[in-house]
Amino acid sequence: MMEPTSNLYIFEVGRFCWLATHPASAMGTTGETRDEALKTFRSVWNDRASLNVIDGPPPAPKHPGEHAPIAEALEADEHHRRGFAKYRELLKSHHADVVGKRKFTADEVTRVIVELWQATK
Repeated sequence: MMEPTSNLYIFEVGRFCWLATHPASAMGTTGETRDEALKTFRSVWNDRASLNVIDGPPPAPKHPGEHAPIAEALEADEHHRRGFAKYRELLKSHHADVVGKRKFTADEVTRVIVELWQATK
């Protein structure tokens, strides 16, 4: 038997839906069961080369120099958290149930907008 030359990934994508995919050739087949998807792929593949069957989806593509933006995501989350806290504070203090029928001037509205903007800087 020949050594496996390329990977065939087979995984479930939904109820009664399995996918057999070969990223190197961009070929893929589906089936209601794992065996059906594999059998269909093998009939289309026609023994072009031996396959290494892997249960599970293929790994996500990687680009040279790419890294997970963990620090940026944490900082963005912190901005979101601070901004949301300020938003809730301003909403409580300026809600119609609190201020009644009071009208706000353009200067007051601008001050509130700037406060919210400053909270996320």
